[in-house]
Amino acid sequence: MTSNLKWLALTFVLMCAAGPVCAAGTWNLVLPDTVVLNHDLATLGDVAVGPESVARKRLAHLASQQGAAVADTLQRFEREIESAAHGSGLDPALILSVVMEESGGDPLARSRRGALGLMQLMPGTARDLGVGDRTDAAQSLQGGSRYLADMLRKFAGRLDVALAAYNAGPGTVDRLGGKVPAYPETRRYVDRVLERYERLGGGTPLASP
Repeated sequence: MTSNLKWLALTFVLMCAAGPVCAAGTWNLVLPDTVVLNHDLATLGDVAVGPESVARKRLAHLASQQGAAVADTLQRFEREIESAAHGSGLDPALILSVVMEESGGDPLARSRRGALGLMQLMPGTARDLGVGDRTDAAQSLQGGSRYLADMLRKFAGRLDVALAAYNAGPGTVDRLGGKVPAYPETRRYVDRVLERYERLGGGTPLASP
């Protein structure tokens, strides 16, 4: 790599650290001689900057606009969310959206029905998923994300139906012919997750349906 390109890459990394300049797929730099360059991120080649780091910064920026609870949850569990996203193929923004609706980002959250943890796994579901400690953030995120990814595949990538199955159970959705149940709680749940996912820049929920 030439020294000029290395200088460009270093400048770009510093700009990324300073703010949401990385949110777009392209970036602009004004060089000392006032020449403006437009580059796609892929042209940086072996530089440690690429679509994943851009997406990460974009999600952090959007999360910061959704209030302290969302931003703090992402900051606390960013590595675990990224790992769960890689393991399940889900969009990290979708995982974060589900976490906020399920537990508000509290790994010790417990529902009246006995669901526990960031992804509010029931005891039987956790056992099926190999989750030994539902209060462990990494285990909960890995298990819950795999389960939601399974629901997306089962219901042909229909995110609203998959979320309904996550909330009310796949058996309930199956009995209704693959439709979102009319339960007020489930309808609210699906609507709220979808709305937050959109605000967090949601795109393709499952990378490999």
